[in-house]
Amino acid sequence: METHIFPLLALADADGLSYRGFITVKGQELPFEIQLENGKSLRNAKLNGSPELKRLLFGHEKALKQRLEQCPSLTEFFIDLKDLLERIITKEKREPMPDESYYSKLLSELDAVGWDKLESLDPSLKSLTLILNDSSSRKHKIYITLSFSYPQTPLTVHIDLPSSASKMPNPTINFNDVISFYSKIASQFSLIIYLFDSITFKFLYAQIA
Repeated sequence: METHIFPLLALADADGLSYRGFITVKGQELPFEIQLENGKSLRNAKLNGSPELKRLLFGHEKALKQRLEQCPSLTEFFIDLKDLLERIITKEKREPMPDESYYSKLLSELDAVGWDKLESLDPSLKSLTLILNDSSSRKHKIYITLSFSYPQTPLTVHIDLPSSASKMPNPTINFNDVISFYSKIASQFSLIIYLFDSITFKFLYAQIA
């Protein structure tokens, strides 16, 4: 695959499936490595990078995967990636930095809900993922996005359940409210998920038998 548009992009293995380099965005040089599944397309390629690159791209994983599937070349993908990073950095510069109350409230909410429920926390402290165990011990991910004006601005929340149940009807700033609400929702879907799993298992068993 061609690399001429990025002179700092270099082949990293003998098979031609791994490249390393830098992408320069707004004066920042961001190291990365991209590993291809094959030399014909970018589908299923894996992009790794510096902690700063990972921080900037946190929450944009679906968009990256889509572009990797759609872009016919490394050149086109990195043009799109650079455009995305420029927009992210520009947006960050426009946003005010949080004050002390932001960090205090965030820490107190995590203390209240339990740190064992925290699966991931974006380095910017603006996005996090909580884990909810339903009555059947299935794990559900709750995605929370915070504004730097939090706690004055409510949380943005969704969960990996059917779309009709993925959003809270009322805004909240409390993580415990989020856990409580989605615990009830998860319980409602528990039987449906169990039946679906049972049907899937029986189908797979029938295919093997």
